[in-house]
Parts: sequence; C-alpha cells; structure tokens
Amino acid sequence: MKKSDVYALRKIGWSTWDPIGLRDLVDIDDIESSTDAPVDEYDTYLVKAFGMLQNGATRLEAERYLASVVEVHMGLGTADATSLKLTVLALEKLVREKGAQSTDDS
Repeated sequence: MKKSDVYALRKIGWSTWDPIGLRDLVDIDDIESSTDAPVDEYDTYLVKAFGMLQNGATRLEAERYLASVVEVHMGLGTADATSLKLTVLALEKLVREKGAQSTDDS
C-alpha cells in the first residue's frame, strides 16, 4: 500500500472513527508529518477494513469488523454506530476512487 493511501486512511480514521479518543492529539491536516501522537494507532484496522471492501465485503461486514475491534480487541464497550457508518462510507468512497484511478492508469 502506498504512503498516500495510508495517509488517506489515517485521515478517515482520525476524523470519523477515533474510538480511543486521541483526536485532540493530532492535527488531521498535518497527519503526514506529525510525530506528536501515535498517528499510526488505527492503521492496521483501517487497512484491513479497506481491503475487505476492496475484495467485495459488504458495508455491514466492514462495520461489524470495526465494531469488533472496538468492543473485543480494544475492550471499549459498545462501538458508536454513527462513527462506524461514517467511517465505512468514507472507506467505500476511497475504494471507488482507487478503483477509478486503476482504470484510468490502464
């Protein structure tokens, strides 16, 4: 995955998901060069959800995956349904954009 893709995922994660509540530690507009916070905190989860969507998973499957990350892996209780929906919608948009770029590059 290209760095620019990771940065795009980070912006989605930090602006719409952020289950731990670290948003105040990060300047989202400067996430590419920020060293003030754990900017990579959500990378693994977002890359997986993005990949799921790229490979044909449904929106609900991606939401359930991210909910399980929050509820089971992080142990933070019930995941916020609104942030899950917004996050997955943004990930779907990125999947479509990347698909269109691949088509344009061909």
